[in-house]
Amino acid sequence: MAFCLLAVVSADAADYPDFDDASVTKRTEQVIAERSKDGVFVFHDPKLNADLNLVYEKIRVIRGMKGYGWFANAIFHDKDEPKKQYAIDFWFKPQRDGDSLDLIDIRVQKGRSAKATATS
Repeated sequence: MAFCLLAVVSADAADYPDFDDASVTKRTEQVIAERSKDGVFVFHDPKLNADLNLVYEKIRVIRGMKGYGWFANAIFHDKDEPKKQYAIDFWFKPQRDGDSLDLIDIRVQKGRSAKATATS
């Protein structure tokens, strides 16, 4: 009598060799551009119940985390107060086909509040 054991393996960020810092940066900047108007990224802060008008500066760091996907930490500044900076994490999950990164969440990592969500 023969037995066949199959292991089910979840797809983790590190299991997608097609993605690297450059591709995650490109996808992050694409999301920022899609959600910006006249160079301003509007981000709703539920703690303040206010929209933050932010200007994108740069990607600070990108990491792939097993079981979670990829995140890009982007630096923004307030449109009216350039010295007021915000570090915002963009979380992505690779698609099963391995061809694209889906946006899962956006959170303020450092700034006026602990968590905020982008407006559509």
